[in-house]
Amino acid sequence: MSYIKLKEIEDWLDKPLSKKIEIAERIIQDALKQTTKQAVAFSGGKNSLVLLHLVLQFEPNIIVVFCNTGVEYPQNLKFVRRIAREWNLNFYELKPEKNFWQIVKKYGFPDHRRWYKKEPKCCWYLKNKPANDFYKSNNIDCVFTGISAFESRTRKLHIANKGPLYWTKRIGDTKFKRPILRAHPLAYWTDKDIWEYIEVKQLPINPIYDFADRNGCMTCTGFIGWEKQLSQVNPALYRRIMHMMGKRVLSDYGGIEFEDT
Repeated sequence: MSYIKLKEIEDWLDKPLSKKIEIAERIIQDALKQTTKQAVAFSGGKNSLVLLHLVLQFEPNIIVVFCNTGVEYPQNLKFVRRIAREWNLNFYELKPEKNFWQIVKKYGFPDHRRWYKKEPKCCWYLKNKPANDFYKSNNIDCVFTGISAFESRTRKLHIANKGPLYWTKRIGDTKFKRPILRAHPLAYWTDKDIWEYIEVKQLPINPIYDFADRNGCMTCTGFIGWEKQLSQVNPALYRRIMHMMGKRVLSDYGGIEFEDT
């Protein structure tokens, strides 16, 4: 099938969920027909949960890969393992060779994502490298991800340039000997679509969304509002990171500052 490019992406913003499900299912079926050994990248976040639910309808025993960064929110770790157990997944929990603190000591904390020219070193070592190494060693020839064109300008341009289904020999800094198919069935979905699907299908909701808008590493400093979120969820970890960054701490995020001790 042919896919939508940049000029048509905005047209998908308000299309009904039923149409987006139809396209997602066609992308999944096309990817499965073209490959022999597939995997789903599962983070526990809302997009990856919807993606996983859709793919399982066509390939119930597909390999499901979760990269445990070592700095996951405890709620997310419990949720992922619960889904793996209750959905009887063909589940692989990967762990990185280096931990977050080793990476930060060498490369520093990640800057806000708008300034990224390349992915932060922590993302590479904690998530992408373990996943890519797994794909290579297990001869995976197709990876499903839950990215959407409406998550950021960068992803919109990526979908526009590549489409939601494309072959590549490179993922990040990893080169593959043979091409690997990248499949993004949720390329044209919005957050509203994701939550509507979760409600309609009565999928379990990760408790991380009780206090956060996004799922990711607990120690991530690469998004707007990370200070407020972390200071409320884990004040001790927030103080540790702020001190390591050489910054003063807001004791209650209400404007009262005190010097490091």
